[in-house]
Amino acid sequence: MRKPIYSIILEDDTVFPGGCDYSDTKWSEIPRGKKIKRIFYKVPMGDILCLSGGDKYCHLVEVTKDLNGTKSGKVNLEYAYIMKQKDNTVTCYKMNLQNKELILCKEYDINDEFIKGISISSWK
Repeated sequence: MRKPIYSIILEDDTVFPGGCDYSDTKWSEIPRGKKIKRIFYKVPMGDILCLSGGDKYCHLVEVTKDLNGTKSGKVNLEYAYIMKQKDNTVTCYKMNLQNKELILCKEYDINDEFIKGISISSWK
């Protein structure tokens, strides 16, 4: 049995296991109305990243789709993002799913265009 790519500890100490792959992360199924206390996120190279102390969290997967050629219509998983917002700062971890590298750890202001472009429903 495959292990989830993340596990969430909620404020009441219940555990929500995420999806087992980046095509079905189960992020939208996190119980509403319970604050996230801690996230244990398995980065593609095998390490575990622990996020805690945030006001809100977000997980995104960036994909591309081949439009023509022999792979026309194929969806390619490119990057995964796990983010933590604390006050007016968002800490973003970006991982390359093609070569399994952590390529970016960056802090953004909540008014940055990249952060403002994320759907409100993606934040938990």
